[in-house]
Amino acid sequence: MADAALGPLVHRLSGVYRDPQRVLRDAGSLLRSPLGAHLRPTTEPLILNDGTSTPPVLLLRGTIPHTYRGVTYNLPVDLYLPPPYPSG
Repeated sequence: MADAALGPLVHRLSGVYRDPQRVLRDAGSLLRSPLGAHLRPTTEPLILNDGTSTPPVLLLRGTIPHTYRGVTYNLPVDLYLPPPYPSG
């Protein structure tokens, strides 16, 4: 289960987030929801618009369902939680 992998990942990212418990709670809530059923947590540096990168951050990668005109499409997404999360 993706939610079980979340705790060790957030622990490895100590020092990146001001409130790691909030990151754990919010990301876990998403992963347990129907919307996040096909997301998997991992870590990866976030490349900023100016070309610089952050230290590794939490990344939720996978697909989310989107219904358009009665047809459900699974859209690929990469959801990065930037270091100032949740205020940034």
